[in-house]
Amino acid sequence: MPVSRLLRLTLAAFAALALGVACVGGTRPDNPAVVDSVPFEAGERAVYALHNNRGEVVARGTLSVTRDGDDLLLAQSYTRLDGDGEPTDEVFVTVEATTLAPLRLVRTVQTAGGEDRYTADYEAVSEAAATVLFDSTVDGKSERRELDLGEHYYDNESSLWLWRTLDFAQGYEQRYTAVNHLERNQQTVILRVIDRQTVEVPAGTFEVWRLQVRNGRATRVAWINVDAPHQIVQWDNGSIIFRLEEFHAAGR
Repeated sequence: MPVSRLLRLTLAAFAALALGVACVGGTRPDNPAVVDSVPFEAGERAVYALHNNRGEVVARGTLSVTRDGDDLLLAQSYTRLDGDGEPTDEVFVTVEATTLAPLRLVRTVQTAGGEDRYTADYEAVSEAAATVLFDSTVDGKSERRELDLGEHYYDNESSLWLWRTLDFAQGYEQRYTAVNHLERNQQTVILRVIDRQTVEVPAGTFEVWRLQVRNGRATRVAWINVDAPHQIVQWDNGSIIFRLEEFHAAGR
């Protein structure tokens, strides 16, 4: 499979498990179900080496946090090592700063034929329900779909930040709904803290929580720093393994 297609399908945070702008009108979503406390803030940046199943580094990814008014903008940018140095896949998710409730997603993927683009706009219609409007242009074909959402939903592409907010403890278990813009659907995700380990990555050696992430039949693993700000040290999404190379806390 060409790397560009692989990037489209698997690089951005949680998509392989399948899997800006304020929201459009209405009441803002409020989803405190999973988030215990948010350990990151605007100005944070993390760089990852992305390995394929043969252990080869095929791309690098940068995850960063900036402000969008009172909200946070969670950004992912991926660059192929065999490319021209320009980002191949960029994802921006605007979320509420204290709950990570999603407001808007914008994603662009560079392909041999041009650029694919995805957006998702969230609108709460009550305290217990909301909708999301998906728009996409892929291979020159545009599609639109609206989806009704229930409680405790988060955008799929905020996962690598969402998991850092857990109330970490041995045996901790939680579930939530992930909204997937590629599949234009919502999926139940089950999280479970399995144990503590020591993991060595290019950025150093870390004491980590090993987090099991289940979605249907798929089971993946994230290794999360025991110490705040609980950065993702390593993430195996089944196709690509992320290993932390650099971490820059806000203000540094």
